[in-house]
Amino acid sequence: MRTSAGKAQTPSKMIFFLPDRSWAPRRAYKDFKPANWQGISHEPSEKRRVGRSDGARLHFGDGTGLFGRSRLLAGSEIAVGVLEHAANFHPLSGRMTLDMPTRRIGRIYGAKKENCTADVQFTYRSPPLNFFLKPRLTAKIQVSTGGATNFASFGQEWRQDTLHGWLYGQAGIGIAVHDGYSFTPDPYAHDLTASEVHRRRQISSRRTSFGSPVLFNPNASIGVRVSERWAVEASWEHFSHAGLFSKRNPGIDNIGLRLVRTLGR
Repeated sequence: MRTSAGKAQTPSKMIFFLPDRSWAPRRAYKDFKPANWQGISHEPSEKRRVGRSDGARLHFGDGTGLFGRSRLLAGSEIAVGVLEHAANFHPLSGRMTLDMPTRRIGRIYGAKKENCTADVQFTYRSPPLNFFLKPRLTAKIQVSTGGATNFASFGQEWRQDTLHGWLYGQAGIGIAVHDGYSFTPDPYAHDLTASEVHRRRQISSRRTSFGSPVLFNPNASIGVRVSERWAVEASWEHFSHAGLFSKRNPGIDNIGLRLVRTLGR
């Protein structure tokens, strides 16, 4: 380019178009790397998350494995589930074992009296603890939507992953309390009014006598991870006292599904 005086003028800066569609001064051309043609950042690997497929396992730039597994899958969890109340499905036997005294005519025992209702369950799980198979501390509240017995439990759960973390199974045990009846009122007691007999019969026909205010809560579930932070579990929850606190021990089983959210950044 020449000025009106005829002297050549050298531009102080020249601009050109790079293959990654960014404008840059010519002096930056010496810093141009072929990788820029593919739009790959030159930031250190710990500052970026660029995925690559390696068989069934997914790797990230920070080396954490599936879904950032070493960081995220070891975090705490919250879950909400819907369970069938008194489903009476027991994975260890074909039927429940009832250890009860001889019943009188018209008396009905067992948890089936509370079936055909649904429960909503809220769960919190801690990160795995660093001792004996790394259990998770677990707290659960199970609320009946049909006016049946509600439960609250605290315990531990142990988990085993498979298929690179996509599938897992877990089992646990806890101590539970409930707001139901340890023993329903006896409608055949002496000196009862007609209204009181009717009330007690209604309770006995609809509510379960658990035999103790404190129960054990063995449980198990199978989970499938659907994303980095979300999983779906098929779950089984059992409540009974194994006949340790009284002869009346009908037990109750609940089965259903849970939606699980892994916490953490």
